[in-house]
Amino acid sequence: MAWQYGVAQTVAVTFYSAGEPTAPTGALSATISKDGGAFASISGTVTQIGATACALLSLAIADTTCDAGVVKITDAGGTADDRYVEFTTEAEWTTTDDLVDDVWAAGSRTLTGFGTLVADVATAVWTAVARTITGGTVTTVGDKTGYALTAAYDAAQTAAQAADLATVAADVLRTLGLAQENQHIDNVTTDIYGRMTSARMRTYSAAGSVGTDSDVLATYTITATYTGAEEAPTTYSVVRV
Repeated sequence: MAWQYGVAQTVAVTFYSAGEPTAPTGALSATISKDGGAFASISGTVTQIGATACALLSLAIADTTCDAGVVKITDAGGTADDRYVEFTTEAEWTTTDDLVDDVWAAGSRTLTGFGTLVADVATAVWTAVARTITGGTVTTVGDKTGYALTAAYDAAQTAAQAADLATVAADVLRTLGLAQENQHIDNVTTDIYGRMTSARMRTYSAAGSVGTDSDVLATYTITATYTGAEEAPTTYSVVRV
């Protein structure tokens, strides 16, 4: 499964000894090799979960800024074998980023609510596209020189366009949530090897509401299946509820 390039991410890791899940007995340390380079300490952290054979590997932005990486985790107590976590990254979906950048540059930069986001998106689109309208050329947002409003104005079409714009704005917020902005994962279930088999993921419109039942943008069900004792999932799905 590919990771996102240049984004802090966390995965669960299970330790083994002679093929059996084994709890580490010493301090855990992790080094990383990025794109075939020499191993060096990670910028993130690796933390054992209680006294279990599982740990959480949290890689920072600096760790995932590469096309391919290998993380080596060592148990200072020598009880568990060294673990190697391999990953590849994929580029961010720049279409969403470009739209957000346009809104940020053109708007007031204070998104206090959904209505403000819609207004900022409209301003960004108006600023970025050609301003030629049948009957005249508008040189600024407020300039109506050479343009006369006539009976041909279609109120229903205008309302439909506004609804489409609101849909785009909602999709932008949901996409930001899937990019791990204001995202929360809970209701995690694991198998006998400590591997996650299902969980609930929710995204929020307000950072202060993360982890609560307020301001929920979307809810997703995460499921994963595995073959034997392999750490990597055989299937992995994220379905919007």
